[in-house]
Amino acid sequence: MKKNTALVLAQAAVPTVSQVISVKSIARLWGGMGSVIRVQCDSIDLIIKVIECRNPISHGDLRKAASYVVECNFYMLYSQYLCDSICCKGLHCANDDRGNITIVMTPLPHPTMHSIEGEDSSLACLRSIAHLHAYFWGEKSNIAVSNGLAEQGGYWYLDTRPDEYSSMSKHGLEGKLRNVARGIDRCLKDHPYQTCLHGDLKVRGECLIASREKNNFRFIAL
Repeated sequence: MKKNTALVLAQAAVPTVSQVISVKSIARLWGGMGSVIRVQCDSIDLIIKVIECRNPISHGDLRKAASYVVECNFYMLYSQYLCDSICCKGLHCANDDRGNITIVMTPLPHPTMHSIEGEDSSLACLRSIAHLHAYFWGEKSNIAVSNGLAEQGGYWYLDTRPDEYSSMSKHGLEGKLRNVARGIDRCLKDHPYQTCLHGDLKVRGECLIASREKNNFRFIAL
């Protein structure tokens, strides 16, 4: 990304920005669908996520493309209410409905840790995820879906994994799980208690922020 492009995006997010000092690509997105860029400005550091998924064809790519649209909607509409407990704050989002999505957000606080070890950090994770679930509990989740969040969240419900389901053994423990998988999926979908959840929660997609108080952590889901 060139500095002049970064400046336009930075000013859309933070109008007081007058200069971009440096632009650095820090990660590629899954499936080569874009990149994550750190932009150092005169008054603030920003993270810009540039997503390019113009012509998804495979089941996996279609799933990823849909998840990026949901991510854009989340950062545009909801991150401001949850940024103190579960995520970074979205400052500017753009989606041209042709597979090009841009999300400008605050960077992760510093310092951070990318491991969960011991009771304190584990409880921090559980508290933050519980806060996310509580925020969207009940009718709020229906409103969120109407605002563009996923009607069926997560990367691991049965509809998203037809290839994995087909390859499961029909014997042993795996065979037993295969036999009840559709019933479990139906029970989860029909259950009256619904909320929004993190789409792909795992250790590699999270970090912990240590506060000045000993053993007091805050969890950020990426």
